[in-house]
Amino acid sequence: MHKIIIITGFLLFSASGNNLINSKESNLLIGNIRNQTMEREFDNLGSALNRMLSEQEYFLKSIFDSDLQVESFPDESVLVEARKMKIDYVIWGEIDSCNYGFSITLIVLSMSGGKTAHINVIAGRNDKETEIAEILSSKLLLWFNRTEMVQLIISTSPSSASILMDNNELGLTPYEGMVNPGTYSLKLIKKPYVPIEIPVSFISGNTYQYDFTLIAAENRINKRSVLKWLGLSLLLTAGGGTAHYFQQHAIEEYRKAKPGADFDLLYNKALVWNVTRNILWISAGLSFGRMIFKIVF
Repeated sequence: MHKIIIITGFLLFSASGNNLINSKESNLLIGNIRNQTMEREFDNLGSALNRMLSEQEYFLKSIFDSDLQVESFPDESVLVEARKMKIDYVIWGEIDSCNYGFSITLIVLSMSGGKTAHINVIAGRNDKETEIAEILSSKLLLWFNRTEMVQLIISTSPSSASILMDNNELGLTPYEGMVNPGTYSLKLIKKPYVPIEIPVSFISGNTYQYDFTLIAAENRINKRSVLKWLGLSLLLTAGGGTAHYFQQHAIEEYRKAKPGADFDLLYNKALVWNVTRNILWISAGLSFGRMIFKIVF
């Protein structure tokens, strides 16, 4: 039976952004990086890499099995222990010779998906162990980020709709980015269109694409406003017609006036009705134009 010792994970720069995985929720099992070459110096390199990788604290739990010598896939006893301890990932590796110097291969097994991934680094004999460990860790970070995150693609017609996920704004459509798996309330907002709000659930490692057609909102306030402006324009038109009647009557009085009548008073009376009529009709035209604007826009 393999002995199991708790260690920590190894992603070198965890808090570099909100889009990184929350590895504190994951458990990791790591085996030895075996030396496949005939040179003893690489025994020390394998131990040093295991040690440096184990110094990072990003997983909730990490498990180092110093006896875990994996050829291609962990045996059943290891998998049983991993399931009991709720391990999410198992990692092992090997060092081998190559033309440039040597190569390091890490193999990552996802317990949930049952799939493995290979992380490869080729290094020279003079490369520092810390630099090699950093390269390995950064490559693993990219793999975990791609595997654990969810690719989200959203487009709308028309575009430039605001995207909110649990009331946190992601940006505007068209949108493409990485988000954390989970269940959320996805909302799209663009005036004057009807907001769209749907529940969504994302599973890690998948791509989700949404295409929405926004529907123009039925604006009841605009309808009332149209009726208001229509009524006002009709009222002003009627008032202008009344003023026109009295203006014509005043002009007729002015024309029929006989010597001795107050011509200035009659003229001013006709002028006042003329100005009143014009103001009312111009106002009626503006009100009617405002009504048309409400209908169109």
